[in-house]
Amino acid sequence: MWKYVDLFLGLVAITLLYGLSKRLKRSSLPLPPGPKGAPLVGNLHQLPTEFEWKQYHEWCKEYDTDILYLNIAGTQMIVLDTSKAATDLLETRSSLYSG
Repeated sequence: MWKYVDLFLGLVAITLLYGLSKRLKRSSLPLPPGPKGAPLVGNLHQLPTEFEWKQYHEWCKEYDTDILYLNIAGTQMIVLDTSKAATDLLETRSSLYSG
């Protein structure tokens, strides 16, 4: 009986520590808009298996943005929808992002 209680309390502690670590690691700058993800898996279940660019473009139109944020099971992903956004961030502002 006690081993189940210990197991339950251990899982609760791990969950609380995981949530706390996620809150502490957050950046003060806001992320670009994107679809809401599920806990732990993020947007993994929403990812298309083919013609990905079509779904990304639809999301960009839905959120009225050229830059989209997705969380894929804890991995952060930024999608640049237009060549203008890609050029602006990767070429024009590249000196801001380089070390």
